[in-house]
This record gives sequence, structure tokens and C-alpha cells, in this order.
Amino acid sequence: MASNGEKIKANDLYIKKITENSRFKWYDKVPLPEERVKMDMRLDLEEIQFVWKSVNRLTDSSRKILVDYFQHLFSVKNMLWALRLKIYYKMTNEEIVKKLFYVSEQPSETDPICKYAFEVLNKEIDNYEHWKKWRFSSFLNFYEEGNIWSIDPVWVEQKFRFGEVKKARQIFHQNPMTYASLAMFFVLKEQEVDCIRAATEALRLNASREEALYASGTQSGNI
Repeated sequence: MASNGEKIKANDLYIKKITENSRFKWYDKVPLPEERVKMDMRLDLEEIQFVWKSVNRLTDSSRKILVDYFQHLFSVKNMLWALRLKIYYKMTNEEIVKKLFYVSEQPSETDPICKYAFEVLNKEIDNYEHWKKWRFSSFLNFYEEGNIWSIDPVWVEQKFRFGEVKKARQIFHQNPMTYASLAMFFVLKEQEVDCIRAATEALRLNASREEALYASGTQSGNI
């Protein structure tokens, strides 16, 4: 039976084999617990920047479609990340900005994918008046006069995911035999895997069928 050391070495070799000869070759081992967040953030940042540069190099009609799609997608993910850091980790605005993803030289209000994140930094998380005219106010969790309320990033993300799936499907079907349809094919497949993973994890935690469907983003047959 393999020892823990042998298993770690085998896993390192497996990861190295996956990433060798790619832009992610630096990710060549199983990160230590204290390294995991830093390495995963670097991986996410490099993936985002690679996708952004790739779609901007296109010269056909798919360019604008994909630039608009990924700009919105990355902007929303950045905004949700900022909300989580603000609510769950109690970070200051300065700390949050340093951890945002970006596609220019650094995170800033003028970066193509940072605008939404900067918009939420100075909003009070438990003051509905600060959010009711927000660009994504239709994504907010329910508010009832007189009751304690605080914005829920999980609720907002689920609402966004429903719309994201619909948009990806529209682009896929409306632009046959183009780079746009090919990109959306992979986006939809990635969403399906995410749904399966989320539903499986929910069921493992003894969630009901309805709770598992909601957690996976497939509520009301969205995917």
C-alpha cells in the first residue's frame, strides 16, 4: 500500500503532466494548504487574461459577441468575488481591490472587467436603500419593510447563473458554424459539469431534491 509521501509524489507528477508545455506549466504540484489560495487565484487570473486576449484577437463577427459576453461574465464574477470578500472576510476596500481580477495592467475602475466590482465597494451590505437602484437590483434577495436585510451573494450568483445559461444558449443557436458558437459549446459543457458537481455535493450533505436543483443552478429546468 502506497504511503502518503508516495501518493503526494504521484499526484505531483500527474499535475505536472497535465500542465507541461502550456502557459500553466508553473502549476506543477499539489499546492500546500497555505499555497492553495494564492496559486488558484493566479491560475484564475491567467485563464481570464488568456481568454480576454484571445477573443480580442478575432477578426470576424464573433469578436464583438464574445468580447461583450466575456466582459459581462468576468465583470459579474469579479463583483461577486468583491462581495464575498467584503461580507465573509470583512476586508477593507483597499484589500479587496488588490485581490480583484483584471485584464489591463492592474485592477482599477477603468479596467474592462472591474467596473461592477468597484460599484459595490462603498455600498452598505445591510442597507437596502443603497441597493434598490443598483444595476442588478432584480437579482437581489427578497426585502420586506421592517425586517432585517442584508445582500446575499449566493442568491445574487444563482440569479446570474440562470441568465448566463440562457445567454450562452442564445449565442450558440444564433451564430452557427462560428467561433462564437464553438466558444459557447464549451461554456455550456462547463456549466453542465458545474451543475453535476454542485448537485452531487448538495445530495452528499443530505439536501432535498429541490435544494440540490437550486444549488446546481438547474431550478425550473434552466439547464
